Amino acid sequence: MAFLKQLNLICAGTRFDCCPVICNFAVTIRIMEGVSRINKITQIASLKCPNCGKAKVFYKRKYPFSKPLMRESCESCGYKFHREHGYYQGVAWVSYGLALVEGVIAFLLARYLVFGLTPITQLLITVGVMMFLAMWNFRLARVIWLNIFPD
Repeated sequence: MAFLKQLNLICAGTRFDCCPVICNFAVTIRIMEGVSRINKITQIASLKCPNCGKAKVFYKRKYPFSKPLMRESCESCGYKFHREHGYYQGVAWVSYGLALVEGVIAFLLARYLVFGLTPITQLLITVGVMMFLAMWNFRLARVIWLNIFPD
């Protein structure tokens, strides 16, 4: 708690006003202070609002592989999901990391649980799993990014 107060004082002072990383870190700690880690992970996995955790970030899709549409703001607390131009550029790296982990898991499962597969078949299974989960990664990466950088 003393660490949080110290960060708030640093952000309020003139020394680090221009450093958004320290201020965002302090805000993230403040938001996560009242929520357990399990609840936060559940909110992220269910694509809920990073502020209140009640409303969904994306509209419900008509078709399984249609492009996800993000809401303008949270229905419950009014938290704005749309930010300035370029805010979601870092989401590509988060999505890449998710796809990499999923691809490695798919490859290892194909290699060690299903015997007799050729390397080309293992590769096709891996790429197929990564492409199948691409839209899920798109949505999940945006919600993760909103939770990392809430303001």
